[in-house]
Amino acid sequence: YSCEYFDSIFRAINLMFKKRIGSVLVVKNKIPFGIFTERDLLGVLTKNIPLQERLENYAAHPLITAKYGIKGKDAAEIMDKNKIKRLALKKNDAIVAMVTARDIVDAFRIM
Repeated sequence: YSCEYFDSIFRAINLMFKKRIGSVLVVKNKIPFGIFTERDLLGVLTKNIPLQERLENYAAHPLITAKYGIKGKDAAEIMDKNKIKRLALKKNDAIVAMVTARDIVDAFRIM
């Protein structure tokens, strides 16, 4: 799920609530720009930023990506190195999936 960089924070929150997701991709001119997460929302709320503000100012960017099909250990290393909890996966220059810290924990728990 995604929003445009010029969309309001409120639009992103509404989408996250309706879809029961913890983040949305933020795109600019059809190109992935960043990500807006629950953590970003907490920063907005604690600073009393109006929810009509544009996402581009509050989304984490640039978006960190990896190739679709990456091994779990490699994804975990990228996430650790970049201090991120969500890693977008690309296939043919399109975002096709998102790996979360929870996915990594679950994958290693099963091993």
